[in-house]
Amino acid sequence: IRDRGALKNFFAKVSSKTAMDITDKVVDSYVAERKLDNVSPRTINIEITMVKAMLNWALKREYIAKNPIGSYKKLRCSNNSELKFLKMEDVNALLSRLSPMMYPIILTLLKTGMRRNELFYLKWKDVDFDNRIITVQAEDRESLYHSKTYEKRHIPVDLDLVDVLLKHRKFSKFKKLDDFVFANKNGMPRNNNRVLYELKRQANAVGI
Repeated sequence: IRDRGALKNFFAKVSSKTAMDITDKVVDSYVAERKLDNVSPRTINIEITMVKAMLNWALKREYIAKNPIGSYKKLRCSNNSELKFLKMEDVNALLSRLSPMMYPIILTLLKTGMRRNELFYLKWKDVDFDNRIITVQAEDRESLYHSKTYEKRHIPVDLDLVDVLLKHRKFSKFKKLDDFVFANKNGMPRNNNRVLYELKRQANAVGI
């Protein structure tokens, strides 16, 4: 969804007829317009990176002779924010407010450090209850999912999370090995924004 949005934003302002018309000068104009719209440098970088990736895809398949913006530099992003850590009492207060649907989702995020997409595309076959290991797959071509680094990794989990996931599976309509752990009512991965909205709402309620 983010990738499609990045390309949509780009081509809404760029009228290039062919791939080779997308030059550094064109991108400079695009960046200037996005800055006038008060778009953050980080978001602009994401959009430019997506366009570069699209052109690299075409280059690899010999649709174009070179990537016309292959050497385009990202904008500098300042990061002056300080690291903030949750206290255990904050975590417990947050968890106590969550619905039965949200509780296993947020608990899994807290105890594994998984990214949101990694969590929502997690399947039951990736949860090893006996050895207490969750496997984050590199990619799933059927659902077009991939981890950020395209690398598989294994995350050890504790008994508390194992018990919560076992209970979640027991009451879930979708419990086959190829089913998503946190599926929506149609058996598909949940919407990131809805979960994030609920998490922020409950965090604000307990003063986080």
